[in-house]
Amino acid sequence: MKINIFKAIILMVGFSFLFNACVKKEFTEPESTCDDQNYTITHTIAQLKTLFTGDTLRITEDIIIQGTVTSTDQYGNFYKEIVIQDSTDALCIMADASYMYTKFPVGQKIYIKCKDLYLGKSYDVVKLGSTYMEYGIKYFGRIQGQAFIDDHFIKSCDNNPLEPELITLADIGPFYVYKLVKIENVQFKGEELNSTYADVTNLESINHNIIDEDNNTLIVRTSGYAAFAGDSLPKGSGTIIGILGKYNDDYQFYVRKIDEVDFSQERFAEAIFKDFEDEDLYSGGWEVYTVIGVSWGIDYYSGNNFANCSNYNYDTGENEETETWLISPELDLSAFTNPFISFETACNYSGSLLQVKYSADYTGEGDPNNATWSNLAPSLSPGSWNWVNSGNLNLQENTKYVAFVYYGTNTSGKTWEVDDILIDENAKK
Repeated sequence: MKINIFKAIILMVGFSFLFNACVKKEFTEPESTCDDQNYTITHTIAQLKTLFTGDTLRITEDIIIQGTVTSTDQYGNFYKEIVIQDSTDALCIMADASYMYTKFPVGQKIYIKCKDLYLGKSYDVVKLGSTYMEYGIKYFGRIQGQAFIDDHFIKSCDNNPLEPELITLADIGPFYVYKLVKIENVQFKGEELNSTYADVTNLESINHNIIDEDNNTLIVRTSGYAAFAGDSLPKGSGTIIGILGKYNDDYQFYVRKIDEVDFSQERFAEAIFKDFEDEDLYSGGWEVYTVIGVSWGIDYYSGNNFANCSNYNYDTGENEETETWLISPELDLSAFTNPFISFETACNYSGSLLQVKYSADYTGEGDPNNATWSNLAPSLSPGSWNWVNSGNLNLQENTKYVAFVYYGTNTSGKTWEVDDILIDENAKK
């Protein structure tokens, strides 16, 4: 059979086109020139930020700042933002641009011409950006237009990455917002270890928490688009490097790339602290088992949240027979020396005392009465809503669970409140 050569060539070209269309092409970094002409730096970053007095401010002066890039969008955990830092402070700049790392990699020193840009607050942090209109209302947001960005962002010929500043979790505060920092002797909280940095399937950001040996914590926030979003959280302890951010009242830590998390050391004994300020009775693995009657709940008074239990039914005006257990997550105290528990209680009215128990054989499921429990002897509130500290109550190293047990009858029952539960040790091995 004869084949038309012209048709064969067309078919070959077509198959070649289809094959190439199905192959994911690597992003080619464009050539990027630098500019070392003598720009006059008029303000430090700290001086620029002092111009913001509360309202979004258009910069009308010929202000030029200089800083070193400390984070980019290269690994997906920073979106349309670039962070720069000088010897005085750090600044987040919002720009509607992609692949910014190809021109402004980490370590790149850049000049920013600030005239016609805006200083404003985004989630309670002063940033540099621009404004946009939506439904007739002006908002503070990203700098728009690539030509405009290119005119205001000048790349120098100096690339020298900054060394992170060593801080502790106790140091976290406004002074370090958007600075490059290094934190040692921390680990991810135990109840979060069977997780990944973010939700890579649904491309959703997730907050996790790191903790130090003094029970200080810090949110580590990771974007679902981060290159390491699907990586499992490391189970050890060690050092983490990244950018400290802030979202309203919460300080948040952003990892730049995964090799800046070195948790290769053994985990340290992790204290458990429950203060109910998240308004969640069950967070941290706490559970409630109600044998009969009413259950534990959360209450609030004078700016403070706490666990609360009362067997008084306001609808009927009567007490209900009640037995309900507030039970800790499973404990591993094997790394502790002299473990203890302490907490605060308040109460009012008449009825049974709150009981505090610990067990080495409770499984964490089912009726706790089927397990063996030993009683602790805490100092308890005498009533009138007076808060009293329990004192440090010694636990056995094989303790698996502790529980707060409320009892009430159909004729009486106190209201008990529990707060600031701490399970810790007097010395680390």
